[in-house]
Order: sequence, then structure tokens, then C-alpha cells
Amino acid sequence: MKNEIIGLFRSLDVIVGHDSQDGSMILETLRQLAERRGECLNAGANREIGNLFLRESLLEYFPRNYDHIRKRIKDNYLAEGDFSPGFTGPNAETILTIYSDLLYASPVLAVLENHCGSNTTGGRKGSTYTYRFDLETQFSKKTNPVW
Repeated sequence: MKNEIIGLFRSLDVIVGHDSQDGSMILETLRQLAERRGECLNAGANREIGNLFLRESLLEYFPRNYDHIRKRIKDNYLAEGDFSPGFTGPNAETILTIYSDLLYASPVLAVLENHCGSNTTGGRKGSTYTYRFDLETQFSKKTNPVW
């Protein structure tokens, strides 16, 4: 039954994608984290906010694999293995990139990779398409910090 479902999925033409501004949805959360610490989001984010973001978001989505995924994210996204200590734009930009990749780009890639697999039922192989919009939304225009 599982192979039949996968075969049907792979026989369909599929288009899946995301908007590059999807990560901007985390800006309000970052703003609140900064304000709780008496800072302004325009200053960026510091190590404490970066690690708090990782802990809260990763524990919510990956409670069983938190330590492993946190290490992999730090190894892949942070040159020194951690956020820099001061409030910087690059810290905040890294948080947005991680959030966008974690919740939007990675799931899209997983679907596309699965769809591109061989059709084990011997049926038609569907076409696979992807897109990425780089449209700045009204929300992001109003709320994007200077960095």
C-alpha cells in the first residue's frame, strides 16, 4: 500500500516552492525577545537571543533530536560555532536564515527529493518543478529592521 501511494505521488506533476521573505515572519518574535532585554531589534541580535531562539524553536519542532539538530545548525550556519556576543545585524540575519531554511526551504527540498525518486510501481514518472519568489511583502516593508 505504501509503495502504491508513493508511486501515485511520483506519477503526478508537482510544483512546490516558497517565498524568500517567509523568514520575516520571525521578526515579531525577535522584536519581543530584544524588548524583554531592553534592546531594540534594529541593533540586531546577540548570542543570548540567538541561542534562546534556537532552544525555543528547535525544542518545539524536534524535541527528541534537539541536541543533534542544534549542533548541526551551529556547525553549518555559524562560523565560530556560536553567535557573536554583541548585538549585531549578522546575528539577526543568521536567525532569519535558519528559521526560513528550517520551516520553509528544507520541507520544500524534502518533497522535491522524494518526488524525484524512481517510480517503484513502474508507472509514469511525473515532472518536478520548483520556484522561489523574491517578493518583498507589505509586512516585511513595514517591519524590516535596518540591517
